[in-house]
Amino acid sequence: MTLATRFRTTTFLLTASLALGCALAVAPLAGAAIPAAPPGCTVTTSSVASTGGPLAIPDDEDGELASDLTIPAGGTYVWDVDVTTNITHPYTQDLNLYLTSPAGTVVELATDRGGPNADVFAGVTWDDQSSVLVSDYTFTGAAPTTLNPEGALGAFAGENPAGAWELGIYDDFAADAGSLVSWSIAVTRCATAPPSGSFNAAKTTPTAIPDNASVNSDIVVTTATAGTTTRVCGVEVATGLRHVSTGELDLTLVAPSGASTVLSSDNGSSWDDGLDGVLWTDGATGEPVATWYFGADTDGPAVATPEGAMAALLGGVAAGTWRLTVADDTAGSAVGSLTSWSLRVRTCAAPPAPAAAPAPIVASIPTMTGTAQAGATLTARHATFLGFTLPLAAPGQWRRCNTGGTACLDIAGATSDTYPIINADIGSTLRFVQVGTSAAGTVTATGAPSATVVAASPPVNTVLPSVGGTAKDGSGMYGSNGTWTGTSVVYSYQWRRCDAVGTGCVDIPGATTYDHAALAADVGHALRIVVTGTNIAAAVSATSNATAAVLPADVPANVVLPAVAGTARAGLSLTSGVGAWTGGAIAYTGTWKRCDASGANCVDLAGSAATSLPLAVGDIGATFRRSVTATNSGGATTVVSAPSSVVTSAAPANMVLPGVTFPGTLAKGTVLTGSRGSWSSPAGATMTFEDHWLRCDATGAGCVDAHDTTVTHTVLTADVGSTLRYQITAKATNGESTTVASAATGVVPAPPVVVVPPKPVVPTVPPKDTRAPIVTLVLPKLKKLAAQLKAGVALGVKVDEASTVTGELRISAKLAKQLKIPVLVGSGKVVAKVANGKVTVPVKFTLKAKGKLARLKVVPLTITVRSVDAAGNAKVVRKAVTLRR
Repeated sequence: MTLATRFRTTTFLLTASLALGCALAVAPLAGAAIPAAPPGCTVTTSSVASTGGPLAIPDDEDGELASDLTIPAGGTYVWDVDVTTNITHPYTQDLNLYLTSPAGTVVELATDRGGPNADVFAGVTWDDQSSVLVSDYTFTGAAPTTLNPEGALGAFAGENPAGAWELGIYDDFAADAGSLVSWSIAVTRCATAPPSGSFNAAKTTPTAIPDNASVNSDIVVTTATAGTTTRVCGVEVATGLRHVSTGELDLTLVAPSGASTVLSSDNGSSWDDGLDGVLWTDGATGEPVATWYFGADTDGPAVATPEGAMAALLGGVAAGTWRLTVADDTAGSAVGSLTSWSLRVRTCAAPPAPAAAPAPIVASIPTMTGTAQAGATLTARHATFLGFTLPLAAPGQWRRCNTGGTACLDIAGATSDTYPIINADIGSTLRFVQVGTSAAGTVTATGAPSATVVAASPPVNTVLPSVGGTAKDGSGMYGSNGTWTGTSVVYSYQWRRCDAVGTGCVDIPGATTYDHAALAADVGHALRIVVTGTNIAAAVSATSNATAAVLPADVPANVVLPAVAGTARAGLSLTSGVGAWTGGAIAYTGTWKRCDASGANCVDLAGSAATSLPLAVGDIGATFRRSVTATNSGGATTVVSAPSSVVTSAAPANMVLPGVTFPGTLAKGTVLTGSRGSWSSPAGATMTFEDHWLRCDATGAGCVDAHDTTVTHTVLTADVGSTLRYQITAKATNGESTTVASAATGVVPAPPVVVVPPKPVVPTVPPKDTRAPIVTLVLPKLKKLAAQLKAGVALGVKVDEASTVTGELRISAKLAKQLKIPVLVGSGKVVAKVANGKVTVPVKFTLKAKGKLARLKVVPLTITVRSVDAAGNAKVVRKAVTLRR
């Protein structure tokens, strides 16, 4: 995780036996409750508070504010976690809050809660034992002293708490800014994991859910199953729940101790069976049920964090009556059924050996929608399986049966949720079968048979296709299918060009969509569209009536005149476009006109069709216009631009280059004489000249100032080994100037010497390292989405030299905008120092990305690895991968 800012932390330790009631070294978090300690566990609490705030929270998705607090080593088994936040913000609903443990578990405290109120989370303790749910609380001002978070802090139970705990805050909307003033955490833990056991129980008798009323369903756990001294250390519940409007339901679980927790209240909107087949657990990954997206394209979560927390039941007795209450809180006609429910209880102190775990239970059989007719598609809704040793694998298989729905055989390859019916199915029925498998056994759920499959009705055209639009060059025309009967008919199109009365038609190449823009080639021709209806039974074509003959386009009309651009000066060029026109497909031609200074008395310039016009000295004092002729099938229109500015004089023109002469041979002391060459003065201007000598390399390039501004130059010691050039700058009284230089002389030789001293040894300068590292990216075997989001991605990287290696995970800009998260969703860095250059780059997802991406079924990612060596040479390798649920 990339951390924008981190708190400096001060750690206050508390090691007091709560079971013995010892005084606390530091006051516990305000309003926090700690479940009763289980047998075999003397709990201690470590509390840590931040110092050094406040810290600004980045606004509008500009990054996460992350603050770490360190819990020291000690007891290795987390029993309870409570967090207090002191956050100021004028619009609290902008904020998302996450807590991450040293083990990498992420719990969502709140997402977009608090409404438009200020400072809602200033002094709030987040506690699983709180009876106030942050997801259901109506914020009208300051929040209560304690809040039950959206996720469950009980997800940390059993982890080793030693290390850095991180609070992440993300602001997902612009315009309001806030600060993290301070925060603290209290971790209650056991020295070691207490002795544990577990038992399963299920209720399979369906219970009707009446409209606008509640119903209770009880599971009684005996002491023979749970023991007499065991305490609850964890609870999971699965529900088989059928209801036509899931959002009307409230689900509450009550333990034998009387403690209760809310599984869901009014979640699921108006969708059918949104909470059917859900496993409720504090350790769920992905979105909590209160923020899950329920819609027509989802069956609801398979595993969900409840609105309350199962951790609210920790420490209570395990034996007794467990009650699930389902309440329908909205009057109307919506009714449903609690088809079954089951629970798994983890206990501290092993219970008596239970009977063998029950095999999975079929809570509901598969159902299907669609018409039993060849060419149509059937869609299956999955069965619901309950009973713990979850999760269950439930692959699907379509089967072909006789008319009574028996003597069924698997249809090869038909294992998806949808099945396109083929001709081989005619006269048979179809069924969808799923197999639920667990360590405790296997159970098969078989859906009811479809109706007997009948043959597809072939396409029959009852009303001919038609053509709409205007039959004119450049105008859009469109076809309609007409009216057809038949099963699952799909349509294709072909436009045809006919003679003026609609006969002698031929296909128009490429015109195979329902719309067609009339072309110049269509002028004088009638058009038809051929619509072909195709299904599994046949392909049938129907042709529309002919249109009227396509008319020529309207004569082009100028909307914006062409304009002349550029500086009107000899030696430069003018340019011109065509302006703006209406009239469909238009071809353009143009001609430049030379005019007098007022823009009148114009004559065409022969051969001036190009859009660019170079200006010469002879053009000084003139102006220029450009005529543009636009032509289409309807005719031609010509317009002329406004005149350019008057062409002004040019800079001085060099006619003959400067030269250099000298007597005898070129050597130190030789006097060089420069000649200025020949020049042309701009009209109406006079010239002055500046002399300058240049010292250049052996090729006449790389010249520098020789600091001599006379006509003659005496060769100096500094000139030895160089060539010399004579440079002239001509300046005209119109302000323009031109600089040219002579050809280079030969290289000035060094004077002869009698004694040649030994040359000093010049240290060899090693060549600059410009080679980028060679990088190879080795991806690990990717796990399922939830596991990968939790663990991050460990990138194997090979480099052939010492490098700093960074890894990044990115999503597309479109997906980032949709989820309201940055494109960069994860990063990591290592230094490759070893000889073979093999390193592992651990790339962690950002907190915000984990919460948002977990709700998706498919997450396309781009992995980028960058290796930078000591010389700054970089190599980048990219690879696209896809994570799936």
